[in-house]
Amino acid sequence: MKPIKARKKASEYFTIIRSGLSNTPRQRMGFLIPTEGLFICNTLLDIGGRGENRRGYLPCIMKEQITILIVLISTLTFGQGKVFSPDKTYLYAVEYTADSITTMDTIKISATGKPWRTDPKKQLEIIISYNLENYDSSIFAEQSSIGWVHSDTTGAVDNDNSCWFHPPRHNQYKMLELAPFPRIEYPLQVDKVYSRILFIGEGWGDISNTKVVWHYRVIDQVGDYWKISAQATPDDKPSNVNQLDFTFSNKEGFTELRYTLYDGTTIEMKLI
Repeated sequence: MKPIKARKKASEYFTIIRSGLSNTPRQRMGFLIPTEGLFICNTLLDIGGRGENRRGYLPCIMKEQITILIVLISTLTFGQGKVFSPDKTYLYAVEYTADSITTMDTIKISATGKPWRTDPKKQLEIIISYNLENYDSSIFAEQSSIGWVHSDTTGAVDNDNSCWFHPPRHNQYKMLELAPFPRIEYPLQVDKVYSRILFIGEGWGDISNTKVVWHYRVIDQVGDYWKISAQATPDDKPSNVNQLDFTFSNKEGFTELRYTLYDGTTIEMKLI
């Protein structure tokens, strides 16, 4: 049983997830790992791509134990969905300001309760819907985009260890891929800090194959509301720091997100 202990311990330090868009998962894939896991990152990828190597363990475990182990791993990793529970919907009022442009918009994020097909063992499926009915997208004609859509499907993690989701990145929101993802890690406490690294794969145009370092700090707590500040620094352009300040509630989820991008663009999302 010693190999099992070692496997469980390793999982406490390394988390590998896919980051991308579900329509082209192989092209638009990145890996997210804790900074302390960098020194054996390649080893984890070599043994299965997601740190899920089980070779060598099966001969020493009875079938009943295997079943229990799989159920436990599935429960701890996939989670029951407290914030992104089935049929949960969040509607945000969005104010986008860049140069002389200011737009008002709404974005709806809905949880389906299903596994996300790009990473079904670890992420829940969410649908991001954009309100384009009375929206003049031509004002963003000069801006790089991965495509204009009414909705897209992506992933979220919601378990006892962490809660986070892939933000809107279609339409005029492509640059949010370079900003910190909304993410909290339990247990929450003031002054807690945590870091992650995102590798952006192919399919993202001028930001493809970019490594981004995220740093988070829990700033304050007022009742059930936690204020977190985060910064994202791309490895190839370290001066282009993107900021995210957000509020999280265990009951209401991510209630407010304010992005301040390196070029002066601000995006505010408020739960309504």
